[in-house]
Amino acid sequence: MKDRFRRDAIIYEHQRLTFAGIAGQMMNQELSAAGQLIRSKCLETEVSPIQLQPRRDFLALFGFSPPLDITLDQYSPLENSIVGYALDRTRLIERMQDIADIIGFTPHSKQDLAIAETWRREFEIEKQTYFWCEQISEHLGQPLERIFGLVRYTSFLTQYMGKDEKIAQEIASQRFGISLS
Repeated sequence: MKDRFRRDAIIYEHQRLTFAGIAGQMMNQELSAAGQLIRSKCLETEVSPIQLQPRRDFLALFGFSPPLDITLDQYSPLENSIVGYALDRTRLIERMQDIADIIGFTPHSKQDLAIAETWRREFEIEKQTYFWCEQISEHLGQPLERIFGLVRYTSFLTQYMGKDEKIAQEIASQRFGISLS
């Protein structure tokens, strides 16, 4: 399974930023059950409540050491994907594989080119976030990984956990040891 995951994943990279995505099918087709399994097995990963959107439902996941921003999407009961962003390609792929194993996710043997193109367009936008993280890192004299974590975790807390932006920034700055005052 791990060799297949590495072989079939769609990977985009820009400097230290890595995107990885893979489409497949979950054995356990309920996102709520998948979320509970991930919470119980990946103790260093925060899991959002299920997010409902017109064309997909998803769970947002955030890991801390190193910062890993991962999403488990469900387009239909038989069509799922796991996608993630990180500055550490190796740890991103390992964590995505761990999650795949936990939820019984089997990658499709052939990845859909249309979804790969959608992911590529999203990655182009994320490269801008990476650029601004680099700028902030240089300005504050802080490691890029900590700034990346602060920015991504603040977004996770506001978008998926329903936190007020100011409160989310405070939580994230404490978590990553960066003073915003």
